[in-house]
Formats: sequence, C-alpha cells, structure tokens
Amino acid sequence: FLLNQFDRFYEPEDSVLPPVKLGLCVTSSTGCDSVRTEPFAHLVCCIQRCVRKYKEWADEEIDSTCLQEAQKILLSLTQRLSRTDLDDFELDRSCDYSLSSSVGLKNNITARIIMGLYETLMDYTFN
Repeated sequence: FLLNQFDRFYEPEDSVLPPVKLGLCVTSSTGCDSVRTEPFAHLVCCIQRCVRKYKEWADEEIDSTCLQEAQKILLSLTQRLSRTDLDDFELDRSCDYSLSSSVGLKNNITARIIMGLYETLMDYTFN
C-alpha cells in the first residue's frame, strides 16, 4: 500500500528532475494559505524502514518482488535527488520562507519536505 501511495508523487522516468511532484504535496487552500497535503518525507521514511525490516527477514519467505521494487525506487530517488538543484523545486536562497506570507509558507513547507527527504535518504544510504 505504501508504494501505491508513493507512486502518486514519484516521477518514475529516470531522466526527469526533480523526481518528486511536490506540487501535489503542498496545496493552497481557499484562504491562500498553503497546507501540506502529503507528508511525503514520512512516506519515504516508512518505505525505507520496511526495506530494512525485509532485509532482516531475508531468511524467511517474503515477497521479494516488492522488496526489489522498493530498493530500486529508493536508489533512483537518492541518485536523482543528488543531481537536483533547489531551482528544480522553484526554490533558492533568496526565496521568502517566512510563515507570515502565503508564498513564504508554501516555500517553507516545500523546503521542509525536501529536507526530510534528504535526511531519510541519507539514513537509508549510510545505515
């Protein structure tokens, strides 16, 4: 079920950057405030934790197709995010990240999702 949810926000084509459709994760409500509609970094964290558990149970019979698909996705996501610039997410150092404006709020939420993705993928890569 996690991979089905993940697929809604993931760009599977390896040549496409950024690999995540963050526009679907952050939406503007009627009051012009942005809200995080999908905690995508948490979703990726859950997937990588499942992969770790599957690896621990390697001796038991498990659905290795699902494991292989998840590992392939995490590897692709890691490699592609390492090549992605903040500009690809329509962010840069000069953007407004304040919580007092609608643009700043959207940028802040987007940046926090991206930071969570990097943290999760570093944890997956180095552990």
